[in-house]
Amino acid sequence: MILSEKNIIPVLLGLFILTSCQKFEGTMPEPLDYGYLSLNLSLTITSEPANGRILAVNTDDFRVTIFAADGTEVMAFDPFSTAPAEVQLPTGEYYVEAHSNNLVDAAFENPYYFGRSDNFTIDKEELKSIDIEAELANTKVAINYSTNVVNTFHSYTGTVTVVSSGASLFYAQGETREGYFLTSPLDVEVNLSYTKLDGTTIDRTFTASIADPQPRTLYNINVDATLEDGKVVFNITVDEGFETVEINLGSVANFDGCALSQFRVIEDDDIETWDFTLNPDGKADQIDFTGNNASETSSYVLTFDGDGNLVTAESPEAFGKREVFTYDGDGFLVKREEYTENAGSFQLYRVNDFTYNVNGQLSEREEYYINTDGSRGSLEFLKKYFYPDAGTKNPTRVEKHGDSGLDNVEHYTYDTHPNPILEAGIWGCDDCVDSELFAFADNNITSVARYNADESVLMWTLQITYTYNAEDYPTRSDYLYVGGEDDGYGYSQTFDYQCN
Repeated sequence: MILSEKNIIPVLLGLFILTSCQKFEGTMPEPLDYGYLSLNLSLTITSEPANGRILAVNTDDFRVTIFAADGTEVMAFDPFSTAPAEVQLPTGEYYVEAHSNNLVDAAFENPYYFGRSDNFTIDKEELKSIDIEAELANTKVAINYSTNVVNTFHSYTGTVTVVSSGASLFYAQGETREGYFLTSPLDVEVNLSYTKLDGTTIDRTFTASIADPQPRTLYNINVDATLEDGKVVFNITVDEGFETVEINLGSVANFDGCALSQFRVIEDDDIETWDFTLNPDGKADQIDFTGNNASETSSYVLTFDGDGNLVTAESPEAFGKREVFTYDGDGFLVKREEYTENAGSFQLYRVNDFTYNVNGQLSEREEYYINTDGSRGSLEFLKKYFYPDAGTKNPTRVEKHGDSGLDNVEHYTYDTHPNPILEAGIWGCDDCVDSELFAFADNNITSVARYNADESVLMWTLQITYTYNAEDYPTRSDYLYVGGEDDGYGYSQTFDYQCN
């Protein structure tokens, strides 16, 4: 009997009432009644790897074990070829397991098969037939290199490691076999090397992970990389057999949920787009801006510290800007310094100071300018934030103060969905956000009502409605101003994600 492509092994165990001299192993009391069991297990198992090699496993070498329903082992035949034709069993409830005798954490050409029957009963003088299916119980991994890699790089190798045990398989250059692994989280490492004419080398190590591998599944690690101007440009896809997941080499996603990959502002025919290159934590390493009809482009390059905090954001193409971020010992952002390029160097021109209350909530944000001599200049504003309780990061009342005192008060409402701007950590792109609350609040703002200083006059309201994806993240927001000089004015934003 030959398996289908899904590597399912039909193992038929016929249970008949026969006599046997097989000794009963266990602690069951002496039964009054007996049934009898005959095991018929005769088939050929095949596996068809991507390299076309057919591997056969003879079930004579399997271990077949009979268990009482409570999990007590009753008897075993190892190998199955030693099993007698007839076995005597006390009446009762049982199940049978069959598996190949080759389970290891990692190996080539080593498929491991396992199957378990449903529970069944042996009654006095009853004839019974039981079916058991043994299936491939490994996770399979292949590393495949594109023509670009083969034709460009002088060395390309890979290693797949079982995280729990450290057992690994090395995929040498030219290796086309699939590795068989214990179904447990796996780490993948790919190494590419290019030797230049002067004898020096360009070496790159790329990593990926398979956090929740499944049995009977082939994971194709497809590596594509090229050299452009002496730099390695790369891409990796992990093909799980059901779908293809694209992961940037060296930036393997290890976050849960959805990370913002594109943000767009749509105002009539004017469309501004921010594309994010994501790091493993789902935050942006780079933000690329495209203005309407690609008439304006720029990039922000973002860097993070070891704790995942954004520390610098620089955009020499866009206005020659640099932003530097400072954090306290608890990881709270306390200062944002903005620099502009002047005569070939960066000069500090604006500062934001952040203050937090004992609950870790943003309580004040002060923005002021820096004079050319480095002294503090004029105040842009001081905002104070008020919260309904200690457990939220969503302020519902915000006071804006200027040099002459309190200017206005705003009241906010929120939805209950995650805020992608906060999770993206893109404070380094101040053009990407209209309000600091869009970057700091846990949830998405649904309305803003602005009042005068004593809150006696409502100046205008902003109403925001959202569309959400299946993971509860917003995919579109529509803005409408009501009242004031912008009454009836509206625009939209859209959000795209990489979701795990």
